[in-house]
Amino acid sequence: NGLQIHPAAVLKRLQIQSSGFGFQAEVLAKSLNLTDTFIEVPMDLTERQQGDSKAFRLKNAIDVMQTLKLLCTLKWSIPDR
Repeated sequence: NGLQIHPAAVLKRLQIQSSGFGFQAEVLAKSLNLTDTFIEVPMDLTERQQGDSKAFRLKNAIDVMQTLKLLCTLKWSIPDR
């Protein structure tokens, strides 16, 4: 779930159901289903200087699990291109 940049035309066609930390995975999976190409561009990330990440919380883990369930359901319901 790193930084993602998508064409606006692709994003406007998506119906996103997830929230929290899971939405990026849903956006990526659905975007890749709509387009035949993608480009991965490396980027440097700077670690936070202070404070703790709020990513590793029970609520976020539940959000991610719900998104995975949704994506698995979508994968098996969308015919292969």
